[in-house]
Amino acid sequence: ITLDSNRFESCEIFFKPSLIGGHLSKYKSLVAYAYDSALACNIDVRSEITGNICIAGGGSLINGFVERFTKDLKNTVPMSMRCSINSKPNRQNAAYIGASILSCLSFFRESCITQEEYEETGPKIVNRKCF
Repeated sequence: ITLDSNRFESCEIFFKPSLIGGHLSKYKSLVAYAYDSALACNIDVRSEITGNICIAGGGSLINGFVERFTKDLKNTVPMSMRCSINSKPNRQNAAYIGASILSCLSFFRESCITQEEYEETGPKIVNRKCF
């Protein structure tokens, strides 16, 4: 198997989703989603949030992903907002590690939904037990 520019072009979709949907693509880049999420927060905490962004997940292990995300986000966020991106070497396991910690907390058992409860109550059981 010979990998050519496809090796890099497939990853570009994270940053330029229009590559798969033409110029009318309804999707935004990961950077745009991150910035929009920060803007959706209370103005008093936005700078704190953009100053503590943590990248996780197996997709972020692509060569140059963290550097590209950091560069693009810093070019998007106003200079008045502090912007700091953190990533750990084992970030592909972050969801598993977080879930294992959550499952050890005392309130976790109370938040679990059994199949019987779900079948009896339906999706609204999630709001009742988890929020």
